[in-house]
Amino acid sequence: MKPDYQKTLSAVFRDKPELIIDFPDWMLSEKQIEAYRNIKNLAIVEIAGRDSAAAAVKSVEENGFTDLLPVYVYTGTEFGEWAHVEQAVNRLSQRLPDVRIHPLLTMGSPRFWRALNGRFVSDLARKYGFYSPCPGCHLYLHAARIPLAVKIGNPPIISGERESHADGQNQSNSRCFGFLFGFCNSFWHPLPFSGTLHRRG
Repeated sequence: MKPDYQKTLSAVFRDKPELIIDFPDWMLSEKQIEAYRNIKNLAIVEIAGRDSAAAAVKSVEENGFTDLLPVYVYTGTEFGEWAHVEQAVNRLSQRLPDVRIHPLLTMGSPRFWRALNGRFVSDLARKYGFYSPCPGCHLYLHAARIPLAVKIGNPPIISGERESHADGQNQSNSRCFGFLFGFCNSFWHPLPFSGTLHRRG
């Protein structure tokens, strides 16, 4: 990617504007949207932790995706260096040398994130005696990419979400998928406890 593009993306990451439906032309032009719609074996890949990269590799191996569009979604409270995001995309390119990795997109909606993770903290803690931000945050991170998927022709979204860990403990975060599948044509999470690929939609 060109340095100027990366520099502008890092500014978006730093400032965290409301950017979830309408993208600036320098990031996603109408011409590029049309190009993505015409790619037969395109998938959106979440750029997050190591599981996201593993899910992308497994999906390519098992389903023959030729093109991946990496998308990073920022939350309302995160911090850290933009270089870590760049490094994650570079590692993905190194692990999949025969796959075209398209320019990274960065997006997010702090207001949406706060609505899911901050607005009802007191009510939930009072009713249940505890509060976990994890399900709401994971729901936000996955749901934020759905409008983009619809915009570019509804390609599958590859997620690194796991249904459970190796010790068999279920993740409450994975329950958000039942909600998401009602809005997206294909949502992939190829790293469940069984190691099989799930496609819903």
